[in-house]
Amino acid sequence: MKNINNDTEFLVEGDNLTPFFTLLEEHGYSIVKGEALLVQKGNSSYSVTINKFQTDYSVINVGEEVALDIIGK
Repeated sequence: MKNINNDTEFLVEGDNLTPFFTLLEEHGYSIVKGEALLVQKGNSSYSVTINKFQTDYSVINVGEEVALDIIGK
């Protein structure tokens, strides 16, 4: 897993999202399943977008607020 694009996106190999979900859980977020992927912390929910590039990588966009929280800036 690698942090990219002004710290708001994470690059992961293939479909292995486990390291990213573990990182979110370590920072107090829970995964909310529904029509879209959401993460929740306290009373706030945030949308997470996952884009797959060929079969080698996926890019996860978490948005600025979540990214700053989980990378500690």
